[in-house]
Amino acid sequence: MKKILIILSLFILIVLSGSLSSCNNQEKLTDEQNTNDSIPGSNDSIPYCWQQLADLITPRNAHIAVLLDNKIYVAGGNTSGTSFEQYDISTNSWKSLSDMPTSREFIAGCVMDGKIYVIGGWMDNKTFDIVEEYDPVNNRWTTKSPMPTRRWGHSSIALDGKIYVLGGALDWPVSKDYSSIEKYDPQSDSWTTIEYNGDNDYVKRWGGATCLFNEKIYIIGGIYTPEPPDSGQFFNSLSIVEEYDPRMNTWKQKAPMPTPRWGLTAAIANNKIYVIGGGDVYQPQNILTNVEAYDPLTDAWTSKPDIPKGQIVAAACAFDNRIYVLGGGGLNPYDAYTDLFVYTTICDTLK
Repeated sequence: MKKILIILSLFILIVLSGSLSSCNNQEKLTDEQNTNDSIPGSNDSIPYCWQQLADLITPRNAHIAVLLDNKIYVAGGNTSGTSFEQYDISTNSWKSLSDMPTSREFIAGCVMDGKIYVIGGWMDNKTFDIVEEYDPVNNRWTTKSPMPTRRWGHSSIALDGKIYVLGGALDWPVSKDYSSIEKYDPQSDSWTTIEYNGDNDYVKRWGGATCLFNEKIYIIGGIYTPEPPDSGQFFNSLSIVEEYDPRMNTWKQKAPMPTPRWGLTAAIANNKIYVIGGGDVYQPQNILTNVEAYDPLTDAWTSKPDIPKGQIVAAACAFDNRIYVLGGGGLNPYDAYTDLFVYTTICDTLK
């Protein structure tokens, strides 16, 4: 009996020691990853989920953010002109780079072979088909072949040496929503339009978010405009999630997003797609702070800790299991923020 009690006591000590070590390890990892204090107004029961980092140099909304060599590059926006800036994750600092040639907002962009591509957009009542390439080695921009169609509010994904452009709209008020997909080959500097002959063409939309997971493209949320809007109309946001397989040229509907939204931003971490912010209708009557994560492997959604400040048409990048959310705007189209928030995905296990 005495021997059994000794063994049982040792087992309890081992379990307690392991539990305490796990909690301390999570806290230690979080402290190392986030050196700032907790954000006022955040959920104190979930330490260090969201932190605020160094402000952007230029306020931005309807812009892009792309990750290249552990640095984040931001371009475009309603009020930011041609400014182009780089954020160094390791030093939490910003610097200005060579200006983008063409000022525009609601652009798309991605990285391919160490170069940054900025595609399409809208500015001063004009929709662009412009494609501009940035070479970080030479800090230089080059104009490339234009898209076959002018569009804004679209998105782009790099896969297998090609850039896919999806969705978007023409002009303002909107005269056309796009369901066509266009593919750019940087090697030949040429475009092709992908013809889709399936039974279920994907939903026309603008202002959605697009991510790549396991070589499939997911397009989430946004707005479909059944007719050109006028200043007094409101349009409900979409909750629709669709998966595109570029190799098979097929579309599938997936589990809808719990919160319909447009002007959202999204990034992938921990094998999940995190969608953040946006508006519930257009013009936005509610700017959203809630965060939802989609698991493509289970086709299921879960809620995550809210971002401290709501915003529409922000931009996001993921690095080292952290999600960086940059800029964004408010109810007024000319509202543009300099905020940079970072979410630590360790909080997924703490909620």
